[in-house]
Amino acid sequence: RYLLHHERDLARALLRLDAAENRLALSQPQSPLLQEGTRSLGMAIALSVAVLSPAARQLLDALAWLPPRPASLARAAALALAGAEAPLTELLDAGLAEPLGTERLTVHQTIADYCRSLPTSADVVANVVTYFASFAEDHAADDRQLALELENITAALQLAGLHNRPVDLARGAVALAPFSTRRGELVMAQQLLAAAAAQLTEQVPASLQARLFLALGDNAARRGDLPAGVAAAEQAQALDQSGDAAAEIAKLLGTLHYRLGGLALAERYLDVAVEAFAAVGDETGRNSARSLQALCQLQQGNHAAAAATFAALIEASAALGDRYLEVRAWHNLGFTHLLRQELPAAADAYNRCVALARQYGDHQAVGAALADLGALTGQQGDLLGAQAHYQQALQIAREQGDQLVMAMTLSNLGNVTLDLGLFEEADNYLEQALAISQANGILRTQGSVKIHQARLALLAGNLDQALATAQQALQIARDVADISYEVEALILLGRAALAGEMADATAHFTAARTLAQQYDLPALAAEALAGEAAADQACKHDQATHLTSQAN
Repeated sequence: RYLLHHERDLARALLRLDAAENRLALSQPQSPLLQEGTRSLGMAIALSVAVLSPAARQLLDALAWLPPRPASLARAAALALAGAEAPLTELLDAGLAEPLGTERLTVHQTIADYCRSLPTSADVVANVVTYFASFAEDHAADDRQLALELENITAALQLAGLHNRPVDLARGAVALAPFSTRRGELVMAQQLLAAAAAQLTEQVPASLQARLFLALGDNAARRGDLPAGVAAAEQAQALDQSGDAAAEIAKLLGTLHYRLGGLALAERYLDVAVEAFAAVGDETGRNSARSLQALCQLQQGNHAAAAATFAALIEASAALGDRYLEVRAWHNLGFTHLLRQELPAAADAYNRCVALARQYGDHQAVGAALADLGALTGQQGDLLGAQAHYQQALQIAREQGDQLVMAMTLSNLGNVTLDLGLFEEADNYLEQALAISQANGILRTQGSVKIHQARLALLAGNLDQALATAQQALQIARDVADISYEVEALILLGRAALAGEMADATAHFTAARTLAQQYDLPALAAEALAGEAAADQACKHDQATHLTSQAN
């Protein structure tokens, strides 16, 4: 009551209570007539602990290393740590553990402080760490159970790191990472896996190390850090002496090289993955690799075959209950329709993707689909609607630490902002996108940015910069074998040449039209054809002007 009127004194008092030893030293003075002296909290707890059986004392030490109240743990977990009912009953009867309903219990912060202030046996640490690492493995596909015990699993893995138990740390990290990924917590998963990788020793079996680096590579791919993903996947491949993870590693390497634009290398890895999954009867894995093969077909302009594959995968994944693949098959089908300018079908596929992804809690897929919905909305002429979709996608990508979606969305925001006539804002978005894509080796996005930057330079009347940037975009498009970007770069070169009254404008437009028609890109083909007509008209005008000049 006194301290309420003295804020500084109150702040100092609360700061002192941050330290466990100060909390344990708290006491309530008593009348000398009632008892001699005063008794601190630490002394009171010590008296209660002193009469415990060795088994109950060991269980209390184990529980003290887990998060205290308001956190809790399952009664079943406490029984497993105790090895019998009696020690747990003893703690509950002594008031050193508190039941929360019939299925869970907790330990008060001050009691945990007391136990942690005393030496802890290696057996107690081993018991806690091993149990929760095994729990994470046993319930790897049960999101509800993992969510209930997440604080305890995380605390146990931190304990494993502190007490030099690299095998348990790696086991728990590999088991828990997919759960964090499903929740969209990519950065948290990356930190957990990196901590385990930093403590690897010869004690950790090569097969477990391979799985750890495979998980690190997958996490890097999802965050858009493609060079780190390739490095981790190749390390996993080198460690996978038994070949147990060969299919998953090949699929991951195929994914990474596809995103980096190396389609030939990606297809080789994906062929290996499809065969390896088929050999072990893993239909889910095989379908996932087939989906990536269809994406490679899409980049090579084989839209009809890719669309057929994605439609088949939607049915197959739904039948298998593979939510992850089902969501992405809808997304990829939408992208295929978008490339073919089948806009109503694309919108339907993207909206189905967003609905399913939200239903399943797949935040990354929601962000990616919203980004493509922005592109579709922009093509329909609703620039403000496109901008809103992109902003939503960008927010999700930032929350998830997804560099890949972040870079592409910033590039698209630059493009739509350019269409709105906001040149300075567009340039800012494009510079951010370029920095992220260069830092992470995302060549395809670099090509996208260069196309938009060339268009910005052209609109600003800087023809030399427009030509140079469009040439850079064309080279990147050819390096990554992206036909649509190659056509767009050729069209921009044609426009810049036309604006500068250069003779090769028609050649650029003709090359763009030929490619667009060959690879079934009707909108780009029409744009290139219009450019050809404009270039021909300009050429005829120049010829007429020249003849008139000669006649005069």
